[in-house]
Amino acid sequence: MMHKLIALATFASIGMSQLAVAAHGYAQFGDLKYPPNFTHFDYVSLDAKKGGSIRLSNPTRSTTFDTFNPYSSGTAAPGVSSLMFETLLEPSADEPASAYGLLAEDVTVAADQRSVTFRIRPEARFSNGDRVQAADVKYSFEKLTGKGADSSTREFFKDLNAAEVVDSRTIRFQFRIPSTELPLIAGTIPVFSKKWRAGEASRGGNLAPPITTGPYRIAAHDHGDHVVYVRDPDYWGRNLPVRVGTFNFDRIEYRLFSSEQDRLLAIHSGEIDLTVEYQSDIWRSGYTGKALQSGRLIKQEFPVQSIARTQGFVFNSRKTLFKDLRVRKAITLAFDFDALNRENFNGIYRRTTSWFPNSELAANPNARRNSTTTPRLFDGNHAKALAEARKLLAQAGWRIRDGVLRNDQGEPFSFEFVDAGAATNTSIKKFSEDLAKLGIEVRRRDISPEAHRQRLWEFDFDMCVMVFANSEAPGTELRGMFGSIAAGTPGSSNYSGLASSEVDELIDSLVQAKTRTSQIELARALDRKVMDQWLIVPFGYKSQHWVAFDQKLGHPSSIPPNSSPQGWVIEHWWNRGTGVTGASL
Repeated sequence: MMHKLIALATFASIGMSQLAVAAHGYAQFGDLKYPPNFTHFDYVSLDAKKGGSIRLSNPTRSTTFDTFNPYSSGTAAPGVSSLMFETLLEPSADEPASAYGLLAEDVTVAADQRSVTFRIRPEARFSNGDRVQAADVKYSFEKLTGKGADSSTREFFKDLNAAEVVDSRTIRFQFRIPSTELPLIAGTIPVFSKKWRAGEASRGGNLAPPITTGPYRIAAHDHGDHVVYVRDPDYWGRNLPVRVGTFNFDRIEYRLFSSEQDRLLAIHSGEIDLTVEYQSDIWRSGYTGKALQSGRLIKQEFPVQSIARTQGFVFNSRKTLFKDLRVRKAITLAFDFDALNRENFNGIYRRTTSWFPNSELAANPNARRNSTTTPRLFDGNHAKALAEARKLLAQAGWRIRDGVLRNDQGEPFSFEFVDAGAATNTSIKKFSEDLAKLGIEVRRRDISPEAHRQRLWEFDFDMCVMVFANSEAPGTELRGMFGSIAAGTPGSSNYSGLASSEVDELIDSLVQAKTRTSQIELARALDRKVMDQWLIVPFGYKSQHWVAFDQKLGHPSSIPPNSSPQGWVIEHWWNRGTGVTGASL
């Protein structure tokens, strides 16, 4: 859902007291790119063929699911959120913070920036044929933010004070604070029918199909194997400007594989049609053989044009061992990522030294897009980095005795690394070897994806691998990553346990930024503050998305700036062959 956090165009100049005017979209800053009479987004292909099918593999590490409620604490079926749930506004993928009417035909932001009003399209329908009413939007909001709701979702919407039904097609959201971002937040609320008892599925275990407005419906599923979606022939929004050229497949199937080897075999054998690859060693050596030689399987790299994800080994600073910043910095400096990148990954990664890599939001200018300089965490060679690490550890009370790093009580420096799957084997092995040079023992524990998810939910780990999605227009979601309240809230994405009043204040200021220039400056200040806490041992990011796909699939020439590869595929690709057509429920 967080990737939907992208805004709309403002109708009253910020800071001016004038009457608010209804418009077809809203931009947090500046003007909308697309006018009121626009017919489609520039990045869609109007030649895309409707029909056919696509079979995909697990988009995450989850190998099973127990709910069709993506906003519960259960494990949601892959694809259900993007294929079935719609929002009042639809983000534009080629603007940093703009969105346009989807369920809403217009949006009005109050001149004092304390409320937003949406007018629902009269043609909007749920899958059961009912009209979408303002009461359904209010119901959805209250279920997502009420007692028993997922904590991260509740935190995300917390500055929306109340939802008021003005009339059957008009809904108004009151804000706790004046904000240029909150109209966008309100616009991203997923809407479902009051007749879908969402509250009863808040903990997972309920596979009742949602009553929603999206272009697809569930045709078949097996929670241990697959889920199939088919296009709703009566989908109400097919001709909207924000939907033209999108969702071109009649049938979308996700098949869940228990191992990377099974997934790789499936793409080669034709059991699935496309996979997005994230592991460089598999990308280098795993896509060879008859399927590629014959041309049936295509291996292609698409340039990354957006902010990169932040990924690395995350410290749980709630643990006594990692409370000292000097300890976290020492461990980070000891990891020789440059050697790992050079020797194992052919130097394809660019080291992450910002929480907003490959973006103008990065405090470190070398981490910004198009920079030709490779940023470093330590200005020197690895031997110097290890020497600095030993000095920091000694200052924190840790010294080598009998080849083991110990504190004044003689306790060894040893911690557990929890992981699921083999995706990070090489990196963890290298990390462990580097820390052994400091006398530190790393114990790796491999657990199932489901157990891993539960351990993260409860913050029951010393260190783990995490990947964080980023936005070119960051705001409220940062409270879930770095906020003090989230640090003590199970299920939040504040895995590091950061709790800082200074960080809280920076996030509050960022959320209330009134210009893009101010937003960038505040994001860079937050970036410096967070990176100075040494809460993550960062990896790197690459300049391409790696996709292997069957030659029968067609796609636009490039991925738009604010899209993920998975989202781009299901929304904008198409099947050039006959495939499965006329699919029905």
